[in-house]
Amino acid sequence: MKKTKIDEKDKKKLIERLKSEGKINKPDPSTLHGVALWGWYVGAVIASLLIALTLTFYVVPSKIQAVSFRLPDPIPLTGVLKENNRLTDAELLLENQIFGPECIAVDKQKGFVYTALKTGYICEIDIKQNPAKIIRSVRLNKLEECDGTYSSMPKCGRPLALRFAETGELFVLDAYSGLYMLNFAAEKVSHLLLGGAEITNDETAAPIRYLNDFDFLPDGRIVISEASNKFDDRDHLYELFEHRPNGRLLVFDPKKEELKVLLNDLYFPNGIQVIKGKVYFSELGMARIIKYSPSSGKSEVVIDALPGYPDNIRLASDGNLWVPLPARRSTKDHYIEEHPALREFMTKAI
Repeated sequence: MKKTKIDEKDKKKLIERLKSEGKINKPDPSTLHGVALWGWYVGAVIASLLIALTLTFYVVPSKIQAVSFRLPDPIPLTGVLKENNRLTDAELLLENQIFGPECIAVDKQKGFVYTALKTGYICEIDIKQNPAKIIRSVRLNKLEECDGTYSSMPKCGRPLALRFAETGELFVLDAYSGLYMLNFAAEKVSHLLLGGAEITNDETAAPIRYLNDFDFLPDGRIVISEASNKFDDRDHLYELFEHRPNGRLLVFDPKKEELKVLLNDLYFPNGIQVIKGKVYFSELGMARIIKYSPSSGKSEVVIDALPGYPDNIRLASDGNLWVPLPARRSTKDHYIEEHPALREFMTKAI
């Protein structure tokens, strides 16, 4: 095909004709200005974010002093640990009626279930009714504006653990304010152990800070897990991200009003279950279950490298232990375990 050469004059005429026919649009100055302004705005936002992140990382002090660690790889989910859907068809009770139920105690004689809420209420629930119904609720204190928010928790408390004593009273452990005995029928509350109490036999020991769970020893004393003596319940993520042994296992004698330390240097001890005088407890920060003997003072690991982080622990009717794992572990967790600076940065952003 022979190419036709168009001189500059004809080219201008052709362009003008195409423009007049609408086949070539003239650029809109306002549009060009808008595009330029939007580009400047996006660039300014990105620059501001980069500056904020840099200042946060290098200038803002961290609330924790994180250390590097590496937990053993989680045991594989095979055999009895194989994933299943048994809870898929579980019935939901009191949906949208209770806020943050943490622990459950059952009165086998009455058939009532008791749970502690984030708002500070202890609820008595009749699950035999259809639907389940809250019979009554009791507060450990009479303070106002206790809605379970971050700012209200130190003042209002956060009940975490419930157990019935052999005498029938319901004992309640509050993360902030200590141990209570509750007569639900009379709505009478007795405060047995104050929050922030000092350790009886050690003046150098830190006072209690973040109580978690408890159980009764055969001699009447009460063994208590203290998740941290540095951070409280509302800042539990700081404790987990720091990964230092700030937790303890305590024992309280209600008759003598003595509080002692059984074990130091624990990583977020959580649920407790006493079996034949031996104390089984979950060490959430290490993903394992430990057995402790108060008589010998010795402890041993019962199971290590759990596939999730153990929270509570309770005795089943068949003699086994129920151990809920609210968060699953992965080998990918090793990256954040081995990078304490990253965990410190994350706490700055919380």
